[in-house]
Amino acid sequence: MPDWVGIVSFVIGLVAAAVGLVAFIVQLRHTKRQNAKMEILASEMSTHYIGTFPKHLMDIIDLADRANRKLCIMADCVDYGSFSAPDIHQRSLDAIVKCIREPQRKVQVQILLHGQPTPISRSSQFYGKTFEALREDGHFDECLKSYLKSHHQTAMPTNDAEFRQMLSQAHQRFEYELLDAGVEINRLTAVEEGGQGGSAGQPLEKPGLFFWLEDDEAAVFLFALTTDKTRGLAFRTRDAALLKIFGSTFEEYWNASRSIRKGTLTAA
Repeated sequence: MPDWVGIVSFVIGLVAAAVGLVAFIVQLRHTKRQNAKMEILASEMSTHYIGTFPKHLMDIIDLADRANRKLCIMADCVDYGSFSAPDIHQRSLDAIVKCIREPQRKVQVQILLHGQPTPISRSSQFYGKTFEALREDGHFDECLKSYLKSHHQTAMPTNDAEFRQMLSQAHQRFEYELLDAGVEINRLTAVEEGGQGGSAGQPLEKPGLFFWLEDDEAAVFLFALTTDKTRGLAFRTRDAALLKIFGSTFEEYWNASRSIRKGTLTAA
């Protein structure tokens, strides 16, 4: 004779498990929808955190893709992110060149280098350290190997001087590439009283602010000179007051800077 009590208990347990599974799936979907909504709300805030260096390169690419009139960049090098993320950096260069050359856009791109270009950007976790010290960092070694592969280089630098020379030469090649594409590049090395740039003025302090300003409508910015733990934290903004500050700062420094042309480039 069948054990109906056992069968019923088994069926009830099976149904309960199925109900629990359905409830879990529904809750999971609800959580995912809520997370998606939170991400959308965060992205729509006028100013929000977007990640550490070099993750925010993707947002810089997005700004270049969205630009219709003008893209203003203030940083300490033209090859921003090339060492830590060479593939994404190349995509950012491609996006900049594309926004200039597309007939329906023809965006004006201006890059302002605040001082001499640095082999490693001040926003990088590797900034301010010698090659010898960096070789003890496993993550640095991974970046170095990726960089050499990306640039089709087989010669591994053996000391700090060779490492810096390698990066400075690459920086100059990127300058040439951008200049050929129609990018305007200026360098601000000193400021005289009255706002005029030139070697006779006061030497510039290291820039603490980098930004990428698109059509005076949106920007990515970061504070480069902070502690090691917070260096390279980047934000995206549509805040009108911040955009006005970035725009006026760029205009003032641009007017006090000097144009870079082929044959006049200086290595870091």
